[in-house]
Amino acid sequence: MMKWTDSAQEEFKNLFERIRSSVSSSGADPAEVEEDLKRHIEEELARVGMSVVSKDYVTQIFIRIYPTELADQERKKQPKKAGMISHERSNKKKISPAFEIAFGIVLPIITLSIEAFSGFCASTFFDPIPTVWHIILVALVPIINIQLLWFLRSDHHEKLLYFGTICGISFGVSLYYSLLFLPLTPVAVFAIIAFGLGILPLTPFLSFWAILALKTKLKDLVSVRNMRRIPGFIPGVIFPILIISLIELPDNITKYGLRLAASEVSTTQIKGIQFLRTFGNEEIMLKACYTRPGRMTDLIGFILAIHNPITTENSREIYYRVTGIPFNSVPPPQLTGRGRFRPGRDFIFDRDRGGTMVGGKIRDLWLDHSRLDGSIDADAALAYLEWTMEFKNQSDFQQHEARAKIKLPPHAVVSRLTLWINDEEREAAFAARGKVTEAYTSVVRQKRDPVLVTTSGPDRILVQCFPVPPRGGTMKIRIGITTPLEIEASDTGILWMPYLYETNFSISSETSHSVWVEAQSELHTNMNEILTEHPSENLHAIRGKLLDNRLSHSFYIKATRNTEIKEVWAVDTIRKDKPIIRQTLSQTKVKPPDRLIVVIDGSKLMSGFINPVIKVLDELPENMKISVLIASDEIHELTGEHRNSLEQELHAITFEGGCDNAPALSKAWEIASNSRNSALVWIHTQQPLLTSDFEELRQKLERRPNGMILYEVQCGQGPNKIIEKLDGLITIHSLRPVLNSPDSVADLFRSWQDSTTILSFSRAIADQAFQITDMNSKETSLHLVRLWAFEEISQLIARNTSDSKDQAIQLSMQYSLVTPVSGAVVLENTAQYEQSKLKPVTDEHIPTIPEPGIWLLLLVILPILTFLYYRERTRCSIKA
Repeated sequence: MMKWTDSAQEEFKNLFERIRSSVSSSGADPAEVEEDLKRHIEEELARVGMSVVSKDYVTQIFIRIYPTELADQERKKQPKKAGMISHERSNKKKISPAFEIAFGIVLPIITLSIEAFSGFCASTFFDPIPTVWHIILVALVPIINIQLLWFLRSDHHEKLLYFGTICGISFGVSLYYSLLFLPLTPVAVFAIIAFGLGILPLTPFLSFWAILALKTKLKDLVSVRNMRRIPGFIPGVIFPILIISLIELPDNITKYGLRLAASEVSTTQIKGIQFLRTFGNEEIMLKACYTRPGRMTDLIGFILAIHNPITTENSREIYYRVTGIPFNSVPPPQLTGRGRFRPGRDFIFDRDRGGTMVGGKIRDLWLDHSRLDGSIDADAALAYLEWTMEFKNQSDFQQHEARAKIKLPPHAVVSRLTLWINDEEREAAFAARGKVTEAYTSVVRQKRDPVLVTTSGPDRILVQCFPVPPRGGTMKIRIGITTPLEIEASDTGILWMPYLYETNFSISSETSHSVWVEAQSELHTNMNEILTEHPSENLHAIRGKLLDNRLSHSFYIKATRNTEIKEVWAVDTIRKDKPIIRQTLSQTKVKPPDRLIVVIDGSKLMSGFINPVIKVLDELPENMKISVLIASDEIHELTGEHRNSLEQELHAITFEGGCDNAPALSKAWEIASNSRNSALVWIHTQQPLLTSDFEELRQKLERRPNGMILYEVQCGQGPNKIIEKLDGLITIHSLRPVLNSPDSVADLFRSWQDSTTILSFSRAIADQAFQITDMNSKETSLHLVRLWAFEEISQLIARNTSDSKDQAIQLSMQYSLVTPVSGAVVLENTAQYEQSKLKPVTDEHIPTIPEPGIWLLLLVILPILTFLYYRERTRCSIKA
């Protein structure tokens, strides 16, 4: 006999009374239904071996058989406010299973799949699924909604805690992404209205609406049990938000540091930089260099970025100051989730296109081929090089601009620029810098074929060419460089080779620079990969292939010169009066400065050079006054009165991050200006960014108090934005490039010893008394004229007047030179030149290099021609 507890009998009576009207309206006899229910309950308990009917089991049976009727009764008990009836009716329309399936299950699956495989949102706006954990959380939404639909439609309503918890998880994820996509809602709605597109950005909102409907049904089910809340729902909502917060904790810590470092208050900046050095994530900082922080992934970062957002320029500056390396010296990060499930490439918005910054690396842009051809006239101490480069774009559909900065040999000048269009060579027009830049940018906007070369500091140029076409398309250019040789001794001249020091394209480890240089005198080089040839008595050559890191490894060529040649000359055929330009070699006694200020870069990379620097300081004359400034986050002035104490202080310096050297240089100028004869030596590593107001320093150096000279030497390779901004100042002396030690500084210091003389050339227009028949005189090429013109232009620029600048521009155009006031641009056709009011260089003024081996060919043919000439002359005399 089955026994009923009193509470079970009372619960059965109450619940049956709540469904009696529904049973009666269906046409059934309530009494029979009541007896059937009691018998059903007793039979179920008997099958499982139970003999007592409890209240909880009665409740479970009624909920399973009559969930809707009980839910309706529960709502009738609730006090209703005005307008509640219409709300309930509208709510019943919203909880259609078709809606829940479409927007709670199907649409999230479609949207997640499209974003994971295409990365559309990540490429265009921000990455909503940057990690696998984000993907798992988003994928849980349709999985949970499927379970909830099954649970609500089944007769088994146990495990309310489990289903309440997973309902909260789905609710929390949908709520988080709804807030994240809130700024895109107007765009998405407009896209739907205007184009019939835009449903995907609305997926979080529609999914949230669907889970809200499922939550309402679950709430109705729970209310039957007299529960005020869905069990486990609140912890379920908190769980995904907590997980996302933990995932994005490194991002938010780093972005907090970025905001401190981007402050306008210097003390806060230093605090932020030090915070990032300790706690910052380099990968996150690198991503911020390509896209605005707060728009990449997380909701907190987005909210923080609404007020006073951190720009990519700020992020690039901070990245250097924290790590000590420029952001574009490392491979660019993958900014999107695309490629997680299939190979793909990001859409790249090149914000630096057409500007003066090289900018970030473009993943699909490569240097495909490179060759350097040259000829050296050692007796004249000059050379001409032509650097031919070909760029390849492996993007699927984007055109790209190739940008590079090139370090030229000391005192070199660009005298030729060529672009291949449809396999035909097109020569450049040389004009005022603003004019050629305007012509270039106007053509870039039209997506045509220009190339532009301008100066970017002493012995530095910026090269830009666009468009490099996609799908393996190429663009080929050639740069001609006229350069003097550095006179090491009266019988030796050194040619320092140019190299790339900052690019927005990549160079494969398999891509080599093919080098071939010829001369009529003996040649030597410091590269083991390069072969030295001596094919004939009067022809020498070096040739070979160098990887890019070897080309920038202080690659030089030494050429032997005739010590008897004291002067060389060339006829200036560019001018109508055809004057003779004369170059003479002379010895000059060096006058050392009375006061020397040494500025040493405090960046992390400088730590590897400090021992050689300390050794170099020993080369200074003992009686010279010296001050040493360390350009760190804060300027440190070393107070050592003696060389030994100075050495100890230098060893105690901590080198970290990347440091802005401009404030230290400005302070050094203040110290140097107090002495009548002073010099400033700046020893540093790369300076990829300007992090302070630079105009004050330039103004001081332009005024040149007491003729102060700034000697700068860079240890290692890389960009130098400070020197680039000092373009056109003749008091800036960039010492020869070095890699592992500041040897050139030691040479400079040794030259300040007593009774030291140096060899130097002077170039000028020869007077009428000049005799070209002198045995110690030799004629050379038009490149001597170009070097003379370049010196004249530099002097005109240094005067810093409007008239002198106009004269400098005219000389630059006349001699086809790229200078601080001029540039070179190649346009696609004659119409574009005419539209820009530019004229390309004529054929007779284009510098060229003899083809490899042509001197050898001439040496072979000349004796033959001489023999034939004398034989014919002999025949004629016999006949006579």
